Amino acid sequence: FFFGFDVIVERYAGPWLSCALPLGFLLLGALVVLWLHALRQRAISAMVLGGMFFVGYRLFATVNGFGLFKLAMFALPFALVEFARVVDFRGGRWLLGAVLLVLVPIGVAGSIRYTAASLAGAKSLVGEVFDASRSLGRIPPAGAAAVWSDVDSSPVAKLLMLERRHPGPLFLSQSFLGGYVRSGAAPWPDWAYRFRPGPRFDTAASSRLVEGFKHEVYVPASVNGLDFLRQPATEGAAGQGDIPVVTSQGELRAFNQLEPRPGERSDGLFAWAPFRGLENHLVFVNSRQGQHYYLGDDGQISVYKPEPDVYDPRGHFFVIGRHLLFRVLNPSATVRIRLSLTDSVLGQGRTALPAEARAKGTGPSPVPFGLVGAGSANVVSPPLQPFHLAGADYVALDLGRPTIPIGLPAEGLEGIYNRSVSLDSRSGVAYCRDISALSEERYAARPPLSRLSRFPADLVGPHAPEYSGIYEDGWVSGHAFVRLGPVQAGSRVSGLMQRPTLPGVAPLPRRVTLLLDGVPQFTREIPPGDFRWEATCPRPAECVKIELVFDGIDTLPAPDLRPAAALLTFVQIQPAP
Repeated sequence: FFFGFDVIVERYAGPWLSCALPLGFLLLGALVVLWLHALRQRAISAMVLGGMFFVGYRLFATVNGFGLFKLAMFALPFALVEFARVVDFRGGRWLLGAVLLVLVPIGVAGSIRYTAASLAGAKSLVGEVFDASRSLGRIPPAGAAAVWSDVDSSPVAKLLMLERRHPGPLFLSQSFLGGYVRSGAAPWPDWAYRFRPGPRFDTAASSRLVEGFKHEVYVPASVNGLDFLRQPATEGAAGQGDIPVVTSQGELRAFNQLEPRPGERSDGLFAWAPFRGLENHLVFVNSRQGQHYYLGDDGQISVYKPEPDVYDPRGHFFVIGRHLLFRVLNPSATVRIRLSLTDSVLGQGRTALPAEARAKGTGPSPVPFGLVGAGSANVVSPPLQPFHLAGADYVALDLGRPTIPIGLPAEGLEGIYNRSVSLDSRSGVAYCRDISALSEERYAARPPLSRLSRFPADLVGPHAPEYSGIYEDGWVSGHAFVRLGPVQAGSRVSGLMQRPTLPGVAPLPRRVTLLLDGVPQFTREIPPGDFRWEATCPRPAECVKIELVFDGIDTLPAPDLRPAAALLTFVQIQPAP
C-alpha cells in the first residue's frame, strides 16, 4: 500500500497474491530484526513500535481486521525510521536514485488506480461515496427550516453537514448515531482512561449520557421484533409537507426504484424532494437485528453498499441480510412490497432463492413473497397495512433464512491458513436490486409484458415482470414462474426451451408440468434438445401466472455448476386464432 504496489480498492488476482504473501512476511521479518536492533539502543521509535506490536496482537486475537489495517498505516513512518537508521546512502546515492526511479512510477500508478475507483460507475467494493465532488451546491437551499436525510452513514453524513449553512439534518435511519449509542453503552474500562491527560474522566458519565440520549433525543422502540431508535422530531406528518428529504445516490441505487421522484435530482452525491411529494417512500432504518454496513455489528449487517450489477450495465445491486426495517413516508392505506433479488452469482450449491421470505406490517401474520426455485426473482407481496407507531409507519422484511458468506474460500498460498474464512468478508442472503413500496392503484396500473425472450434485459430494471426461479441468462431452475398478460378469451400461452445435452452423461427421463394460475394444464416428458409447448388460457385476465415444475434438474458443466432444468428461449401470450 505504501509504495503503490497494492491499493485498498482492488485485490491481487491469481499467482500475484501468492507471490505477495511471502514477500509481505519477509518484509515483516526484516522489520522485526530492525526493531530488536533499535530496541537494544533504546530508540524512541523502537519503543513506539513495541507498543504497536502489543496492540497488534490484541487486534489479531480479537479478529479486528480493520484495526490491524489502520495500525499498519500508523506503523509505517516508524518502520521507515528504523530502516533509515541502518541504511547509509551517503556512499551510494546512485542506489537511492535507482530505488526512487522504480518506486515513484509505481506509486503514481497506484494513486491513479485508487482515484479511478472512487469515480461514478467504478467497480470498486470499498467506495463510500459516488462522485461526491459533483454534488456541491445541489442540495436544498439554506433557507429551509429543517432537512431530513434518509441515510446517515459517516462519509455521507459528513459531506451533507459540510454543505449546510445551518445545523445538520435530522437522520431518519439512525445507522451512524445508533452505532455510537451501542458502543457508548459499554464504555472503556477504568484503566484505559488513566492514559488521558488532565483530570480523570468519570466513566459512569458515559453511560448516563447514552441513557439520556436514548430517552430524550432518540427513543428505543420495537416493530415486529426488530429493535431500533425512534426519531420523535420527525414523527407526525402535520405541517411537514415542505421539509426537504435528502437522499444519497447510494440509496437511489438501492431502494424506491419504482417511485417517481419529484423535485430536484442531482447527478452527484445528493438528491432531494419535498416530503409532500413522496409517496410510499421507503427509508431503511437501522435496527439491532438488521444494520447498515457502516459501523454495523458483525453478523447483524443487512444492507451493504451498492456495486455495479454484473447482469445490467446500467444498474446496481447490493448484498442484503435477513432482517430489514423500513419507515414508509406518506404511505397509502395498504402497500405492496416489491422485492427484486438474485442468488445467481453466489456459486455452486448456493443459488436457491429464500422461499420463506415475507413482509410484516399490521396484522397477526406476515405475508409471503412466494419465491420459488433458484436464480433470480422479481416479486410483489400481497397488500399489507404498515405498522403505525407514534406518528410514523413501518414495514419489516424477514428473508426467512440465515446469512452465508458471500465469497468463496481462498486458494493458493492464501488458502493454507484459515480456509473457512471467505475472501469476501460480507455475509448475506442474496444480492438485491430493489425494494420498493406500491399502492394498490400503482400496482394495478403497471403494464404487464406479453413476451419474455431477451435475457437478461427482460428480467432486470423497473419494467421487469413478476417472476421467480429463472437465471438472468435464461436458464430455468426446477421450479419457476412468470406473470405475463393481458390475456383474452382463448388466448394461448406458448414457449420454447432447450434441455441441455451434457457431455459424457447419459440423459435421464425428465418431465415438466405446466400450470396457469395454479391450474395444471399438462405433464410431459422433455427429451434432450428443443421442446415447444402451448396451452390455452382458462379465462380473460390482466395477467396470468405461468408456472413450470420439473421433476428433476441437471448440473451445468464446470466451471458453471448451477442446477438448471432447461434453457428458456421465449414464453409469450398469443391472441386467440
